Amino acid sequence: MDFLEEELEEILNIFREEGEEQIQKLNQNLLKLEANPKDKNVISELFREAHSIKGSARMIGLNDIQTLAHKLEDIIGLAKDNNLVITPPIIDVLCKTVDCISSIVEESVKTRGAFHSPLVDEIVEQLKEIEENANKSSDESIENQAKKQNESISEKIDDAEYISKNIDFCIEAAKVLPELKSSVSNLKNTSTDAQSISGLRLIVIKIHSFVQETNLLKIKETVSI
Repeated sequence: MDFLEEELEEILNIFREEGEEQIQKLNQNLLKLEANPKDKNVISELFREAHSIKGSARMIGLNDIQTLAHKLEDIIGLAKDNNLVITPPIIDVLCKTVDCISSIVEESVKTRGAFHSPLVDEIVEQLKEIEENANKSSDESIENQAKKQNESISEKIDDAEYISKNIDFCIEAAKVLPELKSSVSNLKNTSTDAQSISGLRLIVIKIHSFVQETNLLKIKETVSI
């Protein structure tokens, strides 16, 4: 955005004054966040302050400050959206970011954005690493959730097959049990009768043939020939 010289001078002075206040708020909220990393109100405050500094710096062409504030906003945004857990090492990098912004405000205003500090590049890389790790963890979390969901669906399918097979077994068993009962009764009365023994054996063979399809292990173990 193009400004007249007088307008730009005034805007730069305003930015300097407001920047000091915003940096102070950022530092205060980072201390609060360090004490309570899950405080959503503090995270929202940090996000708003970073967004405000980014917008102001971009408007007057202070590129280093804009870049740092933008990456700071991105990291806080991840925490705001529950995609990043704030840890002490992350707090350290965020504090370094705010300190760096504070240290280059004066020189950036004087040179109207021409000043560049190598420290900015170093801190931006650290912020990018935090962002990449958070995105990677988020992707892995989504993949794990999908895997668990698929496993749950497979289990339900297996359960359905299990129930289906065991229902079939019960139906077949209901048909055969009267024959089995009659055969056992005959065998009791004529324990040495070869025909009764043979009849019982045939019934057991019949049970054995369809019991192989069931998942009821105790029945499989019991029915053996």
